[in-house]
Amino acid sequence: GLHLEGKHGKLARPSLQAERYRGMGPMRPTFDGTNDYATLGTYTSVATVAFECWFRCTGSNTLADTQLLAGHGTAFGATTLDWYVQITNAGILSLIIHRKNASPTSVTAVPDFRDSTDHHLAFLITPGSNASKLYIDGALVGSATAPTFSEVTSGTLFFGRALGIASNFFKGEIHESRFWKVTRSQAQFVSGMN
Repeated sequence: GLHLEGKHGKLARPSLQAERYRGMGPMRPTFDGTNDYATLGTYTSVATVAFECWFRCTGSNTLADTQLLAGHGTAFGATTLDWYVQITNAGILSLIIHRKNASPTSVTAVPDFRDSTDHHLAFLITPGSNASKLYIDGALVGSATAPTFSEVTSGTLFFGRALGIASNFFKGEIHESRFWKVTRSQAQFVSGMN
């Protein structure tokens, strides 16, 4: 297996397949839906989080369960995750916003995202009524009121599986990920698509 580790995190992968795609960046890591994942360092939770990436889900994973695209926390559990993005076994994408000791909130995009097509995912989590937003391919698909930010925790940014357990593996590609601790507008997310 291949294990890459650097200043900002590590990539634990039995195989790393990457190709050069015109206009999409130089490398597109492929997650096999069986045991591939990446962790990209630790950061302290903040009330405002903005994130974007390109992804391509190429079908169901080996276990035919919910696939985790990305998230932040210390382990996979109701009281240890700040947020995560999942694709259900029906292909529905959801942003789950969870703050410790609060009920989770979700924003869902309905089409089947296991379509082997590139999609741009962007979201903003911030305090305020319906201030947290989910964008797919530049379009706003929903908003929600995030649970009250009640505790600052240090956790890991993860891609391709549930953190701390060997399940919920993503099958497809995730690339050009960006993360901010400040508010981003829809126009700024759209400009990031180019």
